[in-house]
Amino acid sequence: MTGPLGVLGPDSDPAPPWMLTVHLDSVVFDAETVWQRVGREVLTDCGCSTIAAGALPDPLALALAAGDLVDISEELARVIADGPGPNLTSALLRMRIFHRLSATARDAELTCPGARAFLARAAATDARLAYLTSMPRSWVEALSEHLALPQPHVLLTAEQVRRRRPHPYAHLLAVHQLGIPARFGVAVESGSDAITAAMDAGLTVMAIVPPEMSGGSGRLTLVGDLADVDLAAARAAIHADWARERAAATPGSPDRS
Repeated sequence: MTGPLGVLGPDSDPAPPWMLTVHLDSVVFDAETVWQRVGREVLTDCGCSTIAAGALPDPLALALAAGDLVDISEELARVIADGPGPNLTSALLRMRIFHRLSATARDAELTCPGARAFLARAAATDARLAYLTSMPRSWVEALSEHLALPQPHVLLTAEQVRRRRPHPYAHLLAVHQLGIPARFGVAVESGSDAITAAMDAGLTVMAIVPPEMSGGSGRLTLVGDLADVDLAAARAAIHADWARERAAATPGSPDRS
């Protein structure tokens, strides 16, 4: 009988380590909501409360949705300069953004339901754990400390993640830093760009989707809630794939092609 991962039996070699990547931006908190709040608060601070209370100009709304700090500060500077606010440089606005952003790290309401319990389950496995995010490292560290989130083996933040999703850069960097082949990795993601990025990197994906959706096929599994992410099943599937690879590579094995 197969025992815990890494202990297949008295005549078997240990299984390889596996990895688990979690994109914090959409799985643990809603990054777009965070940036929307920060952007509107900065506009209010700068005397543009009427603009802050209404529909934001498209370029600023797109920058907030993308979560790029430089783009956000530049678009805020344009909106403020065109409005009743003072003429501020994007560099000065980035200081205001960081001030407002630090406050949101202490707001537990921004955390997705079940996120802390899921990360505790993930940390309790024998997987090598990576957190990915487009947010600044200082903000993520403040959030982690405030919410007492488990520490990952690798944390990749805005300072390291140079390409946005759907580009697989962040996942490929996690694969490189953890030193584990992508085929032995599982990504927990949410959103079409995030799913595409993880699959293009070669990982198996467990996607958090609206409750009415379910199923999936191949390397993609759809689940409606973080509580439904079956880490044991993901681990077992990687285990089975590795066993098949090993059997196929063994001389005399019936599975050898």
